[in-house]
Amino acid sequence: MRNVKAISHERFNVYVDWTRSAHIRDAILELEWYADVHERVLGVVAMDLTDEDYSGSFEIQMGYAVCGLIEVKLSLPAIRNSTVRMVSIFA
Repeated sequence: MRNVKAISHERFNVYVDWTRSAHIRDAILELEWYADVHERVLGVVAMDLTDEDYSGSFEIQMGYAVCGLIEVKLSLPAIRNSTVRMVSIFA
């Protein structure tokens, strides 16, 4: 976990805001944002607003280009469980 840090929503958006679908804001609520120490791998924990379940995803960055997206289906009922699982995968 030492290679993972929490980052602000604003910092996360510097990298990914322009990559999101316009409808994603209607479907999820982003709750926590993470990055590796070099900010090349970004992660987010979000709540699915349709079923109130939590999930996470990673984005791999090369400069300002998104090179890949890995969706992690956490399907855990509590945010703390989702965060712990997300960070353990990330590290």
